Amino acid sequence: MATSDISIRPDKEFVRLVRQEELILQVTETLTQALDDAGVTRAELARRLGKSPGFVSQVLGGGRNLTLRTLSDIAYALSLRPILQLSSEQEGYPSTMHTP
Repeated sequence: MATSDISIRPDKEFVRLVRQEELILQVTETLTQALDDAGVTRAELARRLGKSPGFVSQVLGGGRNLTLRTLSDIAYALSLRPILQLSSEQEGYPSTMHTP
């Protein structure tokens, strides 16, 4: 097969999975920064949520599926309000999720 026969466009499924991982990383980094900014430890967040410290570690480590409800609960526990921002493919992703 000649080089010209090989598509240089990434596989759509691969790109979709990469986007998922990018979003997980963006959300978990934003939440971790919000914890640091608020001076709240993971143990204290777990207490505020009524969850185990292990649960909080799994969520913030990206190892547990973070639901919108859990995201909202974490924001509420930190006296924050999550705001969703979407951008077109050409714009790329914003560097952080915005909270007022």
